[in-house]
Amino acid sequence: MATIKPFRGWRYNPEKFPNILDKLSPLFDVASQKQIQELYKVPYNSIVLSLPKSHETAVNTLIQWKKDKILIQETFPAIYPYSQKFNLKNGDEFYTRKGFIAMVKMSLPYEPPSILLHEQTIPSSVEDRVNLLSKTLLNVSPTHGFYDDPTFELENVLQPFFKNPLMRYLDYQNVINKFNIIQQRKIIEKIQQFLKNQTIILADGHHRLASSQALRDHYLKQNPYLDPDHILHYHMMYLTNLRGSDVKILPTHRIFCSPRKLESQALLPKLKKFFNVLPIHDKNQIPKEIEGSRYCYGLINKEFQWILVLKPEFHNIQKLLIDLPDAVKKLEYTLLHYYLIDKVLDLPYEKQANSPQLSYTKELETVFESIQDEQKLGIIVNEVQVDDMLKVCQSGALMPQKSTFFYPKVITGFVFSSIDENENKSPADISFKITEKETTP
Repeated sequence: MATIKPFRGWRYNPEKFPNILDKLSPLFDVASQKQIQELYKVPYNSIVLSLPKSHETAVNTLIQWKKDKILIQETFPAIYPYSQKFNLKNGDEFYTRKGFIAMVKMSLPYEPPSILLHEQTIPSSVEDRVNLLSKTLLNVSPTHGFYDDPTFELENVLQPFFKNPLMRYLDYQNVINKFNIIQQRKIIEKIQQFLKNQTIILADGHHRLASSQALRDHYLKQNPYLDPDHILHYHMMYLTNLRGSDVKILPTHRIFCSPRKLESQALLPKLKKFFNVLPIHDKNQIPKEIEGSRYCYGLINKEFQWILVLKPEFHNIQKLLIDLPDAVKKLEYTLLHYYLIDKVLDLPYEKQANSPQLSYTKELETVFESIQDEQKLGIIVNEVQVDDMLKVCQSGALMPQKSTFFYPKVITGFVFSSIDENENKSPADISFKITEKETTP
């Protein structure tokens, strides 16, 4: 069951900053180093909270911003309508993703999950986010989750709030963001009622959610009788409809770093055991050549560029000697990680999640730049299909790390949520509980 809670968001003070557009920033894990360095130069930019130079800096900055009223807290709890209008690269059609930001309750380990995950996390990244969250007690960027609304009921409820939004922002992705506030009790309760029997599917932000869960579990060990409605049980999320045409997943390419120089003569015999290997003249054509083809990948290096097609006998998932549900074994990314990265490149499947030898990017330009290093391989892939992701979620298992890149990414800085219980209490606060629908006798 999804329990949705409004919250008293912290926002940039409109009296000090009538226009906060230069305070907004990309998600910390997709921002380029160049973007990060430029944003650090902008006074009061949100990047110093989401990606601080040190945890101590983040804490001190947050304390000072609250003291100086750079950030102020809503008097009343709210949910925050948020939409993103976008098109895909080289595409003419525009899409608009409509949703809202709210606090979503995280289930306890012994309860049925209220939020379904689909992707593995990288342990070192989770640990860093837990440490930061434990010091600031602030959700800086919302994670992105899906609910299921085939009749688009909630979009119709939210639509009036996008006609005259509080803020509009054209971001670094060339996406038009609209942001607003809902504090009307009846509307919030209607949204709560609609979602109370649903399970949220996490699209983006697995590490941020994992850090919230880990911190909550840490407090539970100290106090097993923690109030079931305590703010530590909640996590800030941006919720949108799974049924929309705006659900777009971009491919996430892999970059493999070998301990030694890679030579085609040594690599080809191992590759040909599992793949048909087709040379291609222009590496820029690889995405088009593999598009729509199952078990088909691009493999490039400074010396060579190939298309790999997994041989039919290896489509049989029973040959995968790893303990995973069938829904996960069938994924093209699973077969890629098992046959290419494990069997050919000698990085065992179970060690890949936390290996410095693997990095990930959605940008082909980044892949092409990386292969100037003779020890690096670029692995070009297709995107995961939404139906495949849902099957994995329903199986209770997880996909290989960095399997999905939902586009566009949310923007940081519109609103922040405190998980300090003292900051979520106020004489002016309104208690929103999910009420039962009235029934006619």
